[in-house]
Amino acid sequence: MPQNQLFSAINRLADTSHPFTDVDMGQPYHWRKHGEGVRLALIGTYHELRDLAATLASRRSQNGSATTLVQQVLGQYHLGYRELQAAMLGVTDEQFEQEPAPGEWPLRVILGHIMDAERTFFTLIIYGLEQQQGGIERPYPFPAGEVERVTGSNDAFYDIIDNQPFATIWHSYNAFHQRVLDELVAVPDEQFLGASPVWWEEEEYSLQYRLHRFDAHLRQHLVQIEKTLLWLNRPETEASRFLRLIFRALAGVENTTLGAPELGKAERQALAKKIQDRT
Repeated sequence: MPQNQLFSAINRLADTSHPFTDVDMGQPYHWRKHGEGVRLALIGTYHELRDLAATLASRRSQNGSATTLVQQVLGQYHLGYRELQAAMLGVTDEQFEQEPAPGEWPLRVILGHIMDAERTFFTLIIYGLEQQQGGIERPYPFPAGEVERVTGSNDAFYDIIDNQPFATIWHSYNAFHQRVLDELVAVPDEQFLGASPVWWEEEEYSLQYRLHRFDAHLRQHLVQIEKTLLWLNRPETEASRFLRLIFRALAGVENTTLGAPELGKAERQALAKKIQDRT
């Protein structure tokens, strides 16, 4: 699922509106017949995204191309990713580095931990698929060095999460997230239900379990990030709440196209143009 015009339009809207105060949200603006202020630029966008997601999901169902099990789980993970993205809107490099309270992780450490864990989750799935395809007898071991073989240099990865600015780290995470979606979207159900290597738990789990760990682990630390933002004196605003809804709704549209990248392409481009014009 490459970045697309619709995401670009939403990202531009978010960059513009995230700093808005609650007073700003009441400034004059109309969306269709609704005139409750600038907030309608956001809630109207949410409305349009939800409309499109429902339309495309119905069309896909009628076309007989239902989403597969792996696509359902990837969609859950992608939703969490977009919510994390919304939570991190407007974070400065100073806030990214700051210890929020004694003994609590800075945002840099939390995000780096999420990324580090996902490298291993992804490698467990890829290695498990390779073992299945090779007809290797279970249980599968998890050899040292596999994470680096599958995801690249450990030194380069740790340099990014430990030393680079937030924008560079997020760019790296986004590229990895897209790779997970692209490489796993076509895994057949029978393989997805098969075994993954035995890791620290010392018992066997399915590949489906490993992919659910992406979502559950991300959600665990998204809650930690939300707590951290409060400690950093970054409470939620009306704008940030609406943007969280918009990023959820964006994921809803994107998830309808997992495994069907051409679905609703014209409608998605048209909505992107509409959002760009109102920003």
